[in-house]
Amino acid sequence: MGPQAERNFTEVRVQKVFLGTRSWDLDVGVTDTSFEIVQVKQAMVRAGRQVILLAHSSKWGHVSFAKVAPLSALHTIITDRRLPRDAQTAIERLGIHLIVV
Repeated sequence: MGPQAERNFTEVRVQKVFLGTRSWDLDVGVTDTSFEIVQVKQAMVRAGRQVILLAHSSKWGHVSFAKVAPLSALHTIITDRRLPRDAQTAIERLGIHLIVV
């Protein structure tokens, strides 16, 4: 983590980026706990052709300290069955491929 990791991502282009998160929300998007973590994740998002969020439903509707990206920056979200149906509908309306497992 940190500045070196962030710099490394500016030098590459990858097919798929898989992100975890501390929290995610319809209005704010993907958030995490520190600027250091967020800066690396933002560099990962910029480096990826396809951005996939792996997020537990218990983290839905919460906002952490710093913003990684809006949900619109994501191509796919993989989450569990406990994500509320209205959240699933809202995500799908954004054109994001939602996989519920």
